[in-house]
Amino acid sequence: MSKKLELDADYIKEQYLEGKSTAQIAKEFNCSDVSVGNLLKKLGTKIRSPLECHKKLLINEHGYNFKILDENYIKYAYLSGKSMEQIAKELSCSSPTISKRLKKLNVNFKTSSEIFSELRKGDKNPRFLEIDENYIKNSYLSGKSATQIAKEVGCSYPTIYRRLRKMNIKIKSASEAQIGVSLGEKNPAWRGGISFLPYCHKFNKPLKEEIRELFGRKCYICKKTEKKNKKRLDVHHCDFNKQQGCKGNLTWKLLPLCKSCHAWTTNNRHEAFTLLVNYWAQNPEINFNPNL
Repeated sequence: MSKKLELDADYIKEQYLEGKSTAQIAKEFNCSDVSVGNLLKKLGTKIRSPLECHKKLLINEHGYNFKILDENYIKYAYLSGKSMEQIAKELSCSSPTISKRLKKLNVNFKTSSEIFSELRKGDKNPRFLEIDENYIKNSYLSGKSATQIAKEVGCSYPTIYRRLRKMNIKIKSASEAQIGVSLGEKNPAWRGGISFLPYCHKFNKPLKEEIRELFGRKCYICKKTEKKNKKRLDVHHCDFNKQQGCKGNLTWKLLPLCKSCHAWTTNNRHEAFTLLVNYWAQNPEINFNPNL
């Protein structure tokens, strides 16, 4: 032991009791911590355990008492959703220290997915959108679809569905969602409501049978027979004019069609009109007037 240490024995003891470690004191006197420890023992000073040294170190370096690492707080913080890393950062210790305290308290550890879910929950998620939920609710209940609302507020429709479920709003089925969406003028096939107009009263069963017989009971477009059609062929107005045969328009423009081709004419009016009316115009033998 150096004479310098013995000369400053009172100072060394005072520094140690105030919280400095033997290593810190040894560095100051340019000697080993073992020499400082031997001097302190010689002076009858109780040497601190490693844990006590750590407590003192925390007090000196961070300005708070080790008791702030309150186990009740650690448990509460962890169960409230904070991660061990976050708690450790708050208390200036390591996450393994927090882990040991939690094990001691018999707290069940969360899985990685649970931690990740909590870290990104609600407004903690960087993609979280501040959306007026009342607006979403009122828009949906007034008839707008989730897709329409999503487009308005700038998010995805699954986000709208999640918000609606959160508000306990019943999600409409696909068929319910379509009610009113393509009704009337909203339908791309809308033609001013002509489907509601009545047919000429002379467009009757005998006339339809005459047309079917005239074409050999085969569909004009695909040549399918009535047998394959599994029902009588539909009789189609080539120009989509339901008032043929009435109001001075006595010439009929009628052709028999199977159910598939008849549906095609409904969805492709322009093409069907051009095809069938041209056929009617080029074949005068079918430009007939029924017995009036």
